[in-house]
Amino acid sequence: HLAAVFACNFTNHCYSLAAKILEKEGMDFKLLLPLINETAHKIETMHPQESQTGPAVRNDTIVMQRHLDLIDDETMREIYRIMSKSIYHDKL
Repeated sequence: HLAAVFACNFTNHCYSLAAKILEKEGMDFKLLLPLINETAHKIETMHPQESQTGPAVRNDTIVMQRHLDLIDDETMREIYRIMSKSIYHDKL
């Protein structure tokens, strides 16, 4: 059950946060569906750790700081920090 919470409930919450970011800019969450689907299909053939991409896995602190500068909500900023740290350390 714990694994399912991480895989599904927490992922769904991240979708909700992404939707808020897009809605703030007048954009539709459906724009992310091709990327979400590609990510879901990738883990059918790859271990999730191997399929991880993005600024956190690269430790791209410049991009991550730009992202943090765009986030007004402190809770969302903390989620971003914790997730980025976890992603980076997971690859080590």
